[in-house]
Amino acid sequence: MTDEQTLNRDKQRRLNHQISIVLRAGVITAFVIILAGLILIPLLHSQSPMAVMPLSTLPAELGRLNPLALIMAGILVVLALPVAVIIMAFIYYINIHDRRMIILCSVLLAMLIFSFIYALR
Repeated sequence: MTDEQTLNRDKQRRLNHQISIVLRAGVITAFVIILAGLILIPLLHSQSPMAVMPLSTLPAELGRLNPLALIMAGILVVLALPVAVIIMAFIYYINIHDRRMIILCSVLLAMLIFSFIYALR
């Protein structure tokens, strides 16, 4: 095995480790945020606030500690995790100059971005 292959294998291990940290941290963060929202529902509201909240009002509602906003923020964290992993992989493949995987990551990112834009319409 050449030095370059060994270096790339070490970089791949670091990437896998970093991805696992991001996924664990993201899932734990989302869990804590959603749990906080679920705990606050009975404390702040006499009945469950099960209305749909527009994303444009989310920051203000988070400032008010609206339980539904907290739950939505936790769900958004979970939805952001795949995007974060693809971005990390994209950067890794740029560093090791793997054009095929750079193109694949680019296509995946474009698909995610367009699907989010379409979903927000």
